[in-house]
Amino acid sequence: MAGDPNPERHSVALVRKLEARNNELQESLASLQAAHERMVQLNRLLETQVEQRTATLAAVNKELETFSFTVAHDLRAPLRRITGFAQLLEETASSVLDGENRKFLRHIIDGAVQMDRLIEALLEFSRTARTEMCFGEVDLEALLDETLVILRSDLLDRQIDWRRSALPKVRGDKALLRQVFVNLLSNAIKYTRMREPASIEVGTRQEGEHEIVVFVRDNGVGFDMRYAERLFGVFQRMHGTDEFEGAGIGLAGAQRIVTRHGGSIWADAEVGHGATFFFSLPRT
Repeated sequence: MAGDPNPERHSVALVRKLEARNNELQESLASLQAAHERMVQLNRLLETQVEQRTATLAAVNKELETFSFTVAHDLRAPLRRITGFAQLLEETASSVLDGENRKFLRHIIDGAVQMDRLIEALLEFSRTARTEMCFGEVDLEALLDETLVILRSDLLDRQIDWRRSALPKVRGDKALLRQVFVNLLSNAIKYTRMREPASIEVGTRQEGEHEIVVFVRDNGVGFDMRYAERLFGVFQRMHGTDEFEGAGIGLAGAQRIVTRHGGSIWADAEVGHGATFFFSLPRT
């Protein structure tokens, strides 16, 4: 076999290739090091932002607790005094008041009582945001039974055709999810009051492997979907207080609870043909 006629030139070329390859590796290593340092800086920045936002959230929660205490004590106390003295005046001076003045006095009492109910509803709504969540396996079938027991006073003298399909187990906070059922079912019971027979259905539908959708459907008065964006707002009502009682906070509370569980809530309805409320939850 003939030898390389110019082994020195071959060695020089090989060395140059190795040097070039080494330079490429050094540049790649430098790029990786720079990327790593950048990642460390971003993580530190993210940690700082999380700490700042956590501190901000803690301050907001503290302010909310202070506000709730103020509403519960400083505002409700004089309101209840107004109600109490107005009721006492109605009892003691009713005989000397004419019909018009008795009507005015009754408006004062009714307004004060309604305001107290709104304050209580607002406090309950604020508690849904501040309550520490205790996650675990929740049997929705058993939870529905418990809810119907809670609402038994609303079911007196009512003929309701209940339709139920088996409900699964989910992961969530049992007490808060019970409140969602209470809010949605009490709405269905209320808005089917004028239906004979009333019909309320509770069931689920599959929405992928990791979540389920629960629905509550009724044949009540329904509502106009053009105004559906107002549905989950605080003090937002689709019907007047002269038609149906309520504070207009129940659906807002249900939305807040479902959102805290990582789900969503929405509705479908038609005026005069009932409404269906859906909410999604993660499976166990």
